[in-house]
Amino acid sequence: VMPWLVTRAGSPDAMLAHVRSLLGKPYLAVIAPPAVPAPESVLNAYLAARERARSLWAAQEAQIRSLVQDNPALSKAKFRPKTVESGLVAVDAWLRTAQSNSPPPDAVSKFGTGSLEQGTNKGQPVPSHPFFQAVDDLMSGYANWQQTLEALYRHLLLSLRDWATQAMAERKRDLRLQSFDDLLTRLQAALRDSVGDGLAESVRRRYPAALIDEFQDTDPVQYDIFRRIYGRAAEPVFLVGDPKQAIYGFRGADVFAYLQARQDAVNRYALDANWRSCAPLVAAVNRLFSRVGNAFVVPEIAFSPVRAASKDPPRLRIDGEPAGALEIWFLGLNDKGKPRAIGAILSLAFAATADEIARLLHLGRSGRA
Repeated sequence: VMPWLVTRAGSPDAMLAHVRSLLGKPYLAVIAPPAVPAPESVLNAYLAARERARSLWAAQEAQIRSLVQDNPALSKAKFRPKTVESGLVAVDAWLRTAQSNSPPPDAVSKFGTGSLEQGTNKGQPVPSHPFFQAVDDLMSGYANWQQTLEALYRHLLLSLRDWATQAMAERKRDLRLQSFDDLLTRLQAALRDSVGDGLAESVRRRYPAALIDEFQDTDPVQYDIFRRIYGRAAEPVFLVGDPKQAIYGFRGADVFAYLQARQDAVNRYALDANWRSCAPLVAAVNRLFSRVGNAFVVPEIAFSPVRAASKDPPRLRIDGEPAGALEIWFLGLNDKGKPRAIGAILSLAFAATADEIARLLHLGRSGRA
């Protein structure tokens, strides 16, 4: 198990990359993976299934071969003679030489009962032999073994997260350091403590009114601080934000903290005018997002059409004609007719954006835009 976990982890930096985003967020509810069965018992079950398949193959190889080689009951499309022969060679080699918990080659599953049932011509008897069931058992046993190893790895990452959280706190204490997250979590802890009411009152005296802009970037710790200071007081507090921007997690946003604050608010106000965009663009956005009933997935965030505050702001013109207010670029499939990988998508998007900027700059220098 341990050599596998070391290989799976890759390196300390790779493991840290998996848990880094979980550090400094005490509000996260971590759902622990299910308990892992004893690895030895799972491995032994797989090895026992493989040993049974090995024994059957050694004792009855000729009979097993006769059932799958040139069998008229099997579909020639699914059991091509050359494929069957190469598969049997792979099965023979693996069963004779496999060591420890080595994975079965893909060819082995070809001779399981499920594969044979799917490959049997309609109305024909399905080839039957204890070896085919033994193949099913060893493939199932190997799958269980791999699932057990992955579960162990998830538990390892969870333990790393807990250890790193504690070790980081101890290291910062020894070095007398505080991060921005520490300032927030310690203030939150103090407000929850027996001195919390007095601390909140002291903050309100110093800041008798509060306006928190870009509130959609607030996380649960920050909102809990604001709520404990101003939630039950008469001092005015204004939260200004756009829930549609709270989806950007890289900014530390938490859409559910925003929704909780909106639910707690006594009064709600909305800005129904767009002061930055021209009327055609506003109309295009309204039309685009109004076509679906739940544009932002979260039911509590509905799309509200707005109006353009100014009908005639300066607009981009190309060759004297207004440029399109909204353009949608479609990225086609790759050369094999399949969806592109994320890396290829990003590269194409970056290149297309750069080309468009260069094109507009060229038109501007030529006086055409």
